[in-house]
Amino acid sequence: DEGMSGSTWFDYKQHPLASFKTTGIRSLGEHRFAAQGVLTIKGISQAITLPFTWTQTNSRAHMLGEVSVKRTDFNIGAGEWASDPSIGYDVKVIVDLHLEQGLPAAR
Repeated sequence: DEGMSGSTWFDYKQHPLASFKTTGIRSLGEHRFAAQGVLTIKGISQAITLPFTWTQTNSRAHMLGEVSVKRTDFNIGAGEWASDPSIGYDVKVIVDLHLEQGLPAAR
């Protein structure tokens, strides 16, 4: 964990949050959608498209999506690791969101 906290990897003391801000969503049919937006990790922003499914029944909804990004695009695994294929370059970003209507708000 300590090695991952430095600037070579995630630098989560300087950049504790990653974000995805949607700029648009389009239907692909049959409960499938694509969200266009900007993914920011370590202060580096990249435009991506996140394909996802959306299912809804009564008071519940479920969003499940997955996209691959290159870790080097976000300066993750910098320095000697930037060109080292032993840990891989492609990283899956998975979104698994469950929503339920009528629950009290978290505090």
